[in-house]
Amino acid sequence: MIVFIIFTILFNIMLRDFLESKVTSELTKDSQIIAEVVNTDFTRYDEIVRQMLTNAELLDYLKASTSYSEHQKNPMADRITSIVADIQASDEDISLVWLGSRAMNGIITPDKMYVSPDWFILEQRPWYTDMLLSDSLITHSQPYVDVVTGDLIISIVAPVYDGEELIGNVGLDISLKTIKNFVQSYSFSENGYAFLLYKDGQYIVHPNAAYVMNKSIFDENNQLAEIGSQMLSGSSGIVEYVEDKTDYYVAYSPIKSNDWSVGSVIPKSELRNQLMILNIMSLIIIIAEVIILIGYIFNQRLSRDFSELKKLYADIQEYSVQLTAKDEYIKNLAYLDPLTGIANRRRFLEYLENALSSHHPGAVIMVDLDNFKEINDTMGHVFGDKVLQEIVGLLMQLEVNEHLKISRFGGDEFLVLIDNIEELEKIDQHARDILKVFSEKIIVADELVSIGVSMGISLFPNDSRQIDQLIMNADLAMYRVKRSGRNNYLYFDKSMTDEMMEKTRITSKLKGALTNGGFTLLYQPQVDVETCSVFGFEALIRLKSNEYYPQTFIPVAEEDGSIIAIGRWVVNEVVTQLSHWREKGLILKPVAINFSAKQMEDSGFADYLDRLLKKHDLSPELIEIEITETAIMENKEEAMKVLDALKAIGVHLSLDDFGTGYSSLSYLTFMPIDKIKLDKSLCDRYLETTTQRVIENLIDISHTLGMQVVAEGIEDSRQFQLLKKSGCDFIQGYLFSKPVNTMQTEMIYDQVFEECTGDMS
Repeated sequence: MIVFIIFTILFNIMLRDFLESKVTSELTKDSQIIAEVVNTDFTRYDEIVRQMLTNAELLDYLKASTSYSEHQKNPMADRITSIVADIQASDEDISLVWLGSRAMNGIITPDKMYVSPDWFILEQRPWYTDMLLSDSLITHSQPYVDVVTGDLIISIVAPVYDGEELIGNVGLDISLKTIKNFVQSYSFSENGYAFLLYKDGQYIVHPNAAYVMNKSIFDENNQLAEIGSQMLSGSSGIVEYVEDKTDYYVAYSPIKSNDWSVGSVIPKSELRNQLMILNIMSLIIIIAEVIILIGYIFNQRLSRDFSELKKLYADIQEYSVQLTAKDEYIKNLAYLDPLTGIANRRRFLEYLENALSSHHPGAVIMVDLDNFKEINDTMGHVFGDKVLQEIVGLLMQLEVNEHLKISRFGGDEFLVLIDNIEELEKIDQHARDILKVFSEKIIVADELVSIGVSMGISLFPNDSRQIDQLIMNADLAMYRVKRSGRNNYLYFDKSMTDEMMEKTRITSKLKGALTNGGFTLLYQPQVDVETCSVFGFEALIRLKSNEYYPQTFIPVAEEDGSIIAIGRWVVNEVVTQLSHWREKGLILKPVAINFSAKQMEDSGFADYLDRLLKKHDLSPELIEIEITETAIMENKEEAMKVLDALKAIGVHLSLDDFGTGYSSLSYLTFMPIDKIKLDKSLCDRYLETTTQRVIENLIDISHTLGMQVVAEGIEDSRQFQLLKKSGCDFIQGYLFSKPVNTMQTEMIYDQVFEECTGDMS
């Protein structure tokens, strides 16, 4: 009996050591994974800088550049800025690419006309001295906050020599936003976290935002300072330390490309909780064994009963099984989604890595719920969590064989792995099975929930053998589905990558245009049908470079959210222009401004416009906001709030593109619309003598509702005569004028178009 008690105690000690070793081993592996991912990113950026150093066009141009005026006139300037722009567009985290020129005392960027401010001195940039003193070709600057974007960035630079003379440098500004999000979202355990140190000990990423760029690990207690010295020595390891009476494990690994270091932290209490369960179980068994031993002694039963020994042995075996199961449970916690209980992103990556290393064919499916945000917004996040749990229960019914693995990627996104299946018909069937799950309404807490799903599919090895690339491909295909109608699936193809690259270029162009004055406004007149004089104008935004048309860059701006800033720029420009016209003695005429669906999210727009008008002492009736039918009907409640707010400050409202959306006159009866604009397609279709009555009825109904009517896109006098006969109020189109700049606008400002037919005088 005593032997069994001793065995139990020794087994408990060994198992405790095993659990501690397992936890610390996993923590060390996590820090190494984070370090490797971050190191891979920086290695990629270093390689881009090296490629710039080997680009003969860039280096020859840098040698020849002596002033900005020469740069702007140089026939190769467009080619050089295009190369720089393409490099910048190749990665969403590259916020700027430049050539530094000592002769120009400034930099050449993707914007050909960029001129460094007077205070900018190349040789006084914070990275310049480090670059000269560096033993390596590539220099990474200390992180700093970009004054334009507010992102934490670093500069990666390399010197350029002409013989032995330093003539400048090539460089990238890299946003640390993605790296920061990756480090902060990396999940160790419930209370674990990761942090990132600069080579001088400064915190770059930390769960306490106040530490970032404001505190060094060497400012901490002596123990943490010692740990910081070990971390930044280029070594890896795991140590224990105490802070605020709490014991922690810290595993650390170096980032080889720039001498930074990653630390991963978990409190020892997480291991202690598991050990407590182990100790309690051990104590119960020991007490039971002691009681049995006392019973044996009391009854003077000196001989051992074989059956009881056998039972004791069975109990110990059961205890061992329980401990093994507990260890398996602890290990699985890191691989399970806490809300739904299914595999998480970490487990999915492991599944996919195994499939790729086994050279299996298959597919990755990105599954995104349509309009799930509306469920959270209207029913609450608790209800939304229940919906996710119900959906997971239905999806898991599809995981009936080893070929299909379902995991939660995050939020309302799921990843599905189809392993060792090559036939597209079978992959199609799996995708249709997922769609079928969402074809019926789901009942959650006695509520009927109707929800769709958009899916993107990337095949391996056809599309890629890289984990990140496969997930990115599936994500691109999924977003294509969302834009083309939702509730469907689509396979990835290379055109999606090309489209993404083009969007990245456009996003970069829009960002540069906002900060460097790259936008301009044109004005197209609206002509009074009765007087043939200019009644007002519509303001139309353009890029000064004319590189992209509005129908191309506006959807991108709506998607990336920059339309909010662009919209405010437009209204500020229009109000300022009206003020200038007043100073010139012109009688002010109303100007219409387009308002997109995405701008509905700009809750402060009406107040912003009101302040602008009061600042310039302009009547709000001079501003007309044009909103499309689709923008209104997609979110009617929010649209009504925006319309009411705009109406409250006194501006006029116009319903744009009437005839291309819902085209229902019924909702006009309860919306505060002052004017409707008949779309060109509607006029082209019905402005015939046999169908003219349709247009007449629309105009009559609009007038009855107290609204004026503008016909847009009118190009010939025959259409004008039919619209005049039908009672239309205003005409806009090439018949009178194309959109023109402010100088040309002033030339036709008071023009009367005598005949309104044929050639305009």
